Amino acid sequence: MIKLKQLLLEKTLYHGTIIDNVPSIEKYGLMPTVGKFVKDAYEDDIVGCGGNPEDYLKDLVFATDKEQLDSAVTAITAQVSKKLGKSFHDVTDEDFIKYGALIKVYDGENYFQHRPEGDENYYGQHPHSVEPGNYYSEDYIGADEILTGHNMIRVLRRYGLWPRLYGFTAGNLKWLRTELIRLALKYHKDKPKDTIIKAVMNLKYRDTLIQKINSYRNILHRQTLKENETPDLKSKVKELELTLEKEFPQLEELNLYMRSAGDLYIDSIKVKPEEKHKGIGSQVMKRILKFADDHDLYTTLHMVSERGYKDKLKRFYQQFGFWPNRGRKTIYQFSSPFHLIMIRRPKSKDLLSEEDDEWKRDWLERHNASLDEKGRLVAYHGTTPNNSKIIKQNGFKKGSYFSLRKEYSKNWGIIILKVALPLDAVSFVASDIVSTRPIAWNEVI
Repeated sequence: MIKLKQLLLEKTLYHGTIIDNVPSIEKYGLMPTVGKFVKDAYEDDIVGCGGNPEDYLKDLVFATDKEQLDSAVTAITAQVSKKLGKSFHDVTDEDFIKYGALIKVYDGENYFQHRPEGDENYYGQHPHSVEPGNYYSEDYIGADEILTGHNMIRVLRRYGLWPRLYGFTAGNLKWLRTELIRLALKYHKDKPKDTIIKAVMNLKYRDTLIQKINSYRNILHRQTLKENETPDLKSKVKELELTLEKEFPQLEELNLYMRSAGDLYIDSIKVKPEEKHKGIGSQVMKRILKFADDHDLYTTLHMVSERGYKDKLKRFYQQFGFWPNRGRKTIYQFSSPFHLIMIRRPKSKDLLSEEDDEWKRDWLERHNASLDEKGRLVAYHGTTPNNSKIIKQNGFKKGSYFSLRKEYSKNWGIIILKVALPLDAVSFVASDIVSTRPIAWNEVI
């Protein structure tokens, strides 16, 4: 119990770098050094005062907490600019995604020293290059998780730090206005949309737009931190557990808790023997997963089955979106050295859906897809004469395939149905379109 409480109080720290350094970090950990970013920032001042930079600038590893995660974004951008030979503000979002890396160190406060925010009066107690608020270490630090690509962007987006206000987007007034409208609508939920849009469109200057975007991001960032504060979630999870035990007396055992990695862990759901096969377990699981979705939490568990029920239990979890945390899909943050973890992503209505929409738009552009006046995707489905009658009565099943090209659909049947698919009902596999839910016939005509 003491160990669990200690884990729940761990503070994760972050370090920004580039993918070139990942192999070394995986092998040796984070290496103390005087980076070009630090050297450029302090060398002129030290030399101007008659000092030797080598006497003042120590080899250090820097890190930050989630409250100042923007400093990791700055560090990544600076290193990408050096790698590509670009100026800092010319680094594009594509460059950042392709070459950036975000390192996570769990329980970082035990490995890094910290100069408190606002500490301006203790000259000499910290190395010269350590600013108030910085975490730093003179030792090698092991990396607990390395995030790159869209896994990295998902973390930055969660805390309001993506897209960045550097590069092309910072000079694009149309993009800046769109971003400011998005943030203002999220913050001023009680104000009419037209009022917000009109106020934003009256702003003419780039610097004013950036200033207001940063202000909204900081406010929303603090709100997100407060809403996702672990102690608060711990109490909410315990409250959920007690509520479910009261509502479902058929339960023999129910144990839920927040892990230090930030996931909702289902330790056990046991139904009394005489109450089994009545759908109690499914009802409880749905309530737990709704809570996870509402709080944007990954849900994890260790599958333990009675003899002969392993496959049945696996199918039970898979129907709720769980998958084994291994292979190419591994999320190391939630893995265990002792047993296989099953994991489920949150169905976020704000953050993940926004990323998914961005990916869908990219696919539609690359494949020259057409949308109708209602914003539906124009596609074709090949089938047999008998099945076409069934489809027009019952609609398409989940997992049905469609194509953007009429001639390709002929491979599936002689009857070609032209349809208009709702974008929230489909996903993409290579150049094919697949339905992610049942689609009624009246939705596509």
